[in-house]
Amino acid sequence: MSVVASTGPEWKTFALRMTSDKACVILTFLNKDMRSSQSVRELESELVRMVPSMKSRRLIFDFSGMANASSAIFGLVLQAAIDARAKGVSVGACCMPPTMRKAFELISAKAYVEVFDDARQALLATSGKKRGWWPF
Repeated sequence: MSVVASTGPEWKTFALRMTSDKACVILTFLNKDMRSSQSVRELESELVRMVPSMKSRRLIFDFSGMANASSAIFGLVLQAAIDARAKGVSVGACCMPPTMRKAFELISAKAYVEVFDDARQALLATSGKKRGWWPF
């Protein structure tokens, strides 16, 4: 696990925890508010660097730490999902606040990123395994 934190001159504009192994990368947003343009630019830079070098077969965006986001965040997540899927990576998202989930559905993002209630569901669904009672 690593924490990717991007900082401005005197403040932290976003934090992203990356948990990964050979099978899966989970990107957990740690900031409650991701509406600043600076946060969006820095997150874009991080995702552009991270996704092409992924060696895992699954990518999960975990929004459990986020309450508010600009629409640009959705664009970044969608672009990262499209890029990852082009490499054969299964992509999911989880733990979105209800208003964010509604916005995600309104822009038809589910065609690229399936949204789940929690991380366990996302991990199981993106694993390609048959759903059942066993853990992922």
